[in-house]
Formats: sequence, C-alpha cells, structure tokens
Amino acid sequence: QRKTTGESHIIRNSECYPLCGRGDVNTYTIFTENMQHIIGLTGRVGCIVPSGIATDDTTKYFFQYLMASNTLVSLYDFENRAKLFPAVVGVMKFCLLTLSGSPLLKTKGSDFAFFLHYPEDLDDDQHHLALDINDIKLFNPNTQTCPIFRTKRDMLITKSIYTTVPILINDGPLEINPWHAKFSTMFHMANDSQLFHTLQQLQTEGWQLQGNIFHKGDENYLPLYEGKMVWHFDHRFAHAREPKGGTFLKGTSEGLSHEEHNDPYKYPLPRYWVHESEMPAIAKFSSKPLLAFRDVTKADNARTAIFSIIPPVPCGHKLPLIILDHDRANDMLCLATGCSSFIFDYVARQKLGGTSMSFFILKQLPVLPPKRYRDTCRWNIETTLSDWILPRALELTYT
Repeated sequence: QRKTTGESHIIRNSECYPLCGRGDVNTYTIFTENMQHIIGLTGRVGCIVPSGIATDDTTKYFFQYLMASNTLVSLYDFENRAKLFPAVVGVMKFCLLTLSGSPLLKTKGSDFAFFLHYPEDLDDDQHHLALDINDIKLFNPNTQTCPIFRTKRDMLITKSIYTTVPILINDGPLEINPWHAKFSTMFHMANDSQLFHTLQQLQTEGWQLQGNIFHKGDENYLPLYEGKMVWHFDHRFAHAREPKGGTFLKGTSEGLSHEEHNDPYKYPLPRYWVHESEMPAIAKFSSKPLLAFRDVTKADNARTAIFSIIPPVPCGHKLPLIILDHDRANDMLCLATGCSSFIFDYVARQKLGGTSMSFFILKQLPVLPPKRYRDTCRWNIETTLSDWILPRALELTYT
C-alpha cells in the first residue's frame, strides 16, 4: 500500500506527467507522455498503445497538446479481431502512435486511420484521414478528443452535420445547454446492492407480485430497471431475469415475445426490486415518466444510441437518466425522438471508442435544439415539427 501511494504521489504531484498524471491513471498513458518528453528535436518515436490515448476523457489534455503543438505524425487504430496479438481479447483496440520531437511542417493535419484489422489495411487510401486541431474542436469542442471515422466519406458527412446542428451541451466558458438537460444515475449495481431484493426473497417474506411490482399493505417494492430491458420507444423490451431453459449470463436477457407485447398488462421482470422509500427525489412518489439511455453499447452493435421513455422506476447506474429542468412532457418526447434517429445513431458510432456512452460523449453529440421543433414542417406548412412528431412518437411509446 505504501509503494502504491508513493507511485501515485510521483505521478500526480512530481510535475513529470502534467498531462496524463490525473484522474484514473493507467500506466500506458504516463509512459507515452514520458516518450514525448525525452524525444530529441529531430527524433521520432513509434509505440503501440491502447486507442484510448486519443479518445478517453482522462487523456484529453495529452491529445490536445499533441494536436495543438503539431507533433502527432500519425495514429492508426486497430481492433484485435484478426488476433494480431493472440493472447489479447479480440475486442481490444490499440493504435500505432507516431510522435515527432518538433512541430511538423505540414498543412493537411495528422494522418489517422481507424477500425483496421490487418497491417495491409493501411495500403487503402480510403482509410486515411487528415485531421487538424480545428477539426477536433468542431467534432469534440468540450474535450477535444479524437473522433473515430471508418472512411473519408464518414468524416465528410459528420462534418456537414456538425456545421449545421449544435451539440447537446457545450461546456465552454459559458455553458450552452438549450434543452436545460442534466444527467443523473440512481442506484449503483455494486455499491447499493444491499438495497436489492430478489423474487425469491420477497415471495418468501409474503409480498405479492402484481405486474412487476411487489405489494404488501400500503408498501411497494419497485422493479430495478437495467439497460437490457429497454429499446427505442419500448420500455417493455426484455426481462432481465434468467432466460427460460438456460443459465443467466452477464449481459443476456429474455426479450418479450410478440404475444407478450400485445398484452398491455405484461411487464418486464427485473433481477432485483427496491423499496419505494429508497427512490431518489427525482422519481419518488412521482407518476412522471423518465428519459433513460443505455450506457453499455458499442459502435458495431445493431444500434449504438438507445434512448427510451420509461415509467418512474428505480434504475441501475448503467441506465442513466436525462433530466429536463422544466415540466414539459412534449420536450422530453421530442428529445427522445431526436436521440432515436438514424442520424444521431450514425454520429454516435463515430464517437464511441469503447463500450460506454459516457456523459462526456453524449454532451458532444449533435442534437436539434428545442426551438427547431417549433418551426413549420417543410412537408406540411399547417403544422409545426413538434406537432407532427408528437402523435407518432406517442403511438410508438404508449402501451
């Protein structure tokens, strides 16, 4: 413990690692920063490190420095699906990072390539992208971390979106937050586990299950929702319980059948229940719906950004909430609809380097502001965009 504390003190307080010696430190980040410090003015260094060196929030200051100082020669991002490193899991992402000891004499930006599997993929010119500090500030103005594009065409399409649509929340010196949105989580699946009760525990104690809520007298145990239980416009997407005839595996769920979806009184069953008295203030004794999204996701899933309007129920920390500071259900539905669009999902795929839809990623995704929904429909001049969307979104949402 003393050795670990000493190492942490050196990393954070010695000023040897001013850019990476912060947050949840990973050793590869400080080794990379050290390489940048010791390289000669006419030298270069090449190394293989996790791709998070350019995309993670904890390394953003180092990446900002490389781009602003014009010392990043190239970054070639690989997925290990081809098992170039046989002992490493296939979903691991790493990059070939090349740094220069002095600013490069160039005008087109640093050379990037993403989602490569074989070294030969670097021979394809379509994989190569030139990005400079101005591009980074456009795509990720808050963190100035690196976006991830499969092709040049992806970059050009995304660039056209960002020049037209503002991001959800611009942190800036003065925060720009047109939706007045805040992020929140309710229950941590590990730290709050003492509050969780299983089906067998509650039945043994005499609680009666109606729908997916346990009742006894005037008290209730509410279902703890997890990300796997919801989908676009569907708060009854799947049970979180053990699948029938199988063993429960981490991340698996049993989807509601077509017949179950047709029954408006069939609710998804969770793994755990929480007493109503433990509910946080944002949902306690409330009948107002919540806007939730899946934290665990990937850029190559069927859909990456999964947003859903759900009942006022307990939620695990991997099902975070977006809270609007005004009581307008129409705004919540408009925001949920925009975040469920193919365009939003397309851009989210360019931003997700790992498996988490972190708050810092979500803040920097392009979202139409509320005032745009009050504009007249281009295809129906007698109604606003909001009035056209709302009945259709409600038709998909209610049961």
